[in-house]
Amino acid sequence: QNSAPKPVTTTSTTSSSTTTPSSSSSTTSSSTTTPSSSSSTTSSSTTTPSSSSSTSTSYPGIPICEKPLGGERIEVKTKKTVVYMEDPTDGDDGTTDEVVVGKTPGTGVKITYVEIDYDDVLSLQNETHNVWVYESKMFLKIKESTENEEDFVPQVTEIRPLVDPIDSVDTTDLVDNDGIEEPTGEFREIKKFPKNDRKTFAEFTDTIQKYINPSGSEYNKENNGIVLVNKYTEEGVTPKDDGINIRYYGTEEEDEDDKPFIDVCYKVVEVKKCEEGTEEVIFVVKKVVTVDKSNPDTNFAGDDLTIGSPDGTPDTEKRVI
Repeated sequence: QNSAPKPVTTTSTTSSSTTTPSSSSSTTSSSTTTPSSSSSTTSSSTTTPSSSSSTSTSYPGIPICEKPLGGERIEVKTKKTVVYMEDPTDGDDGTTDEVVVGKTPGTGVKITYVEIDYDDVLSLQNETHNVWVYESKMFLKIKESTENEEDFVPQVTEIRPLVDPIDSVDTTDLVDNDGIEEPTGEFREIKKFPKNDRKTFAEFTDTIQKYINPSGSEYNKENNGIVLVNKYTEEGVTPKDDGINIRYYGTEEEDEDDKPFIDVCYKVVEVKKCEEGTEEVIFVVKKVVTVDKSNPDTNFAGDDLTIGSPDGTPDTEKRVI
């Protein structure tokens, strides 16, 4: 039944992703030196989280994050997955452990709430150290579909953070909902009807940096969890139109490799404090332009504070103006 390739165990390397951490905060302290990955300010005395592993399981063609120089890579399993759906409901509503998104004829829109515990990394943030998450990905395993192939519509599964705890979110309308934020990532497009189990992934860096802000713990957002939501990719097709349910393996699978998880590549960086006799002043950053040395024609304006060369390669250098 499962025709997915067998997992291959590989040893994590010390090369780095070219993705540098961004900050969702618009304020920063003038007294804090923004670190690059080659900075000598990195703390080597901080304890690595207990969930760290020197090896990881992946499938051919599915990339993992690469830890920065002096950093670590860990994998974190999702803590809970629960399906929520609009009326009319069916047997998936609040009961199945599977991750399910979509809409089928005669049922309402389905989304899945996902809870992830970041405590192992959050515990490394303190008054003297920040945590820079350079890259993170989320991994799911698609299940072979048993639904009507003729109802299939190409789609992606979006990652959307929750504004408030899931219990306070209005589930009568899961499409236009003020309690659900805009997408911070999405999984690979499902272009064909799922006829076999297979792995997929999504960029998770922008999502996790909401909860582990590189500027410090005072800028962390409340972790209310995320929801996975279906979005059709064909023009003119709305989320309330009928299609099929996309099913992924859930948190209670016997095979550990089938369970949803994220990987996190991060670095603990020492926070430089003002010297005795000097005064700390906070400046509000009003506008930021990021300049990417390797892509000079793609400079953009925004609030993402990216800087440095994560793997020490000159053509990955980025600066903030």
